[in-house]
Amino acid sequence: MCFLFRLNPFEDCSVSNCRLTYNSAELNTADAVLFHLHRTPNRESLPDPKSPRPAHQRWVFLTDENPFHTFTLGSDATKMKDYNGIFNWSMTYRMDSDIPVPSGRTLRLTIMEKLLLKKQRREGKRREKRKLVAIMVSNCAGKNKRWSYVKELKKHIPVDVYGACGNLRCDGHFAKDCPRLNDYKFYLAFENGDCREYITEKAWWNAYHKGAVPVIMGASLEDCVRLLPPKSYIHVRNFSSPASLARYLLYLNASPSEYNNFFHWKKNFKVVNEHGYFQSPVYHYCRLCEALNYNDPAPKVYNKLEDFWDSSRDCYEPVI
Repeated sequence: MCFLFRLNPFEDCSVSNCRLTYNSAELNTADAVLFHLHRTPNRESLPDPKSPRPAHQRWVFLTDENPFHTFTLGSDATKMKDYNGIFNWSMTYRMDSDIPVPSGRTLRLTIMEKLLLKKQRREGKRREKRKLVAIMVSNCAGKNKRWSYVKELKKHIPVDVYGACGNLRCDGHFAKDCPRLNDYKFYLAFENGDCREYITEKAWWNAYHKGAVPVIMGASLEDCVRLLPPKSYIHVRNFSSPASLARYLLYLNASPSEYNNFFHWKKNFKVVNEHGYFQSPVYHYCRLCEALNYNDPAPKVYNKLEDFWDSSRDCYEPVI
């Protein structure tokens, strides 16, 4: 028997004075209207932006993808500039958005959390991991040539590949967790594009949540310093080649004390997952409601969207 139940998107939110609706008849009375660009075919599919609307109403564009992959339903010719003069607020994973919705966050532990952590350390022992390196990929492409990097890396070190790009499988991909990844010391958190602040569940869940050290390909070194736990990750751009990275991973595997240094951050920080995959929470509607309560109410329009969101400026050349 299947039981359906309604979730409250504002249950763990700092505010709860918003009402969520999918009824387009309420378009003219809403305080905010959210548009998911990933599922927007073209500008003509939106309500007429020239139609009268409340002066306080905010049109918000949402994308969880990097600038290389903002549009999927649109044609290859669809550009951000097609939507100039329409949106008032942005909702993306980047911290300079009007409404930031990152896939995960690094938070300082509270005093009580530190005390609880000390108690858990006294009572238990961290699980030993038996396997070395894994990656789970179903899209073998990527603007950053990530798969070419993986193939070169595999010439120097064993890499277990899960998903359509390899011969190992886990049930589900986003809907269901992959427990087999718990056994690995390192996880290749290789995104499908090297873009500013682009860090997805690959690092937050498949690496940090599972107690692995993430090997980052995606966000810049500077972004990782700002957004990830200190000294908790390895970045491909610190290495001259996949062979050089492979030698370093093998060195860490043979040096337990050096490997364990990547977990010292846990004494003072924690990682929270907020991407919605694998039953983790998602706070997009909450963050929108908070923005309506707390953001600057002054009028604002993105008249030149490409100045805010553009692959030629916000993304980088491949490392390989």
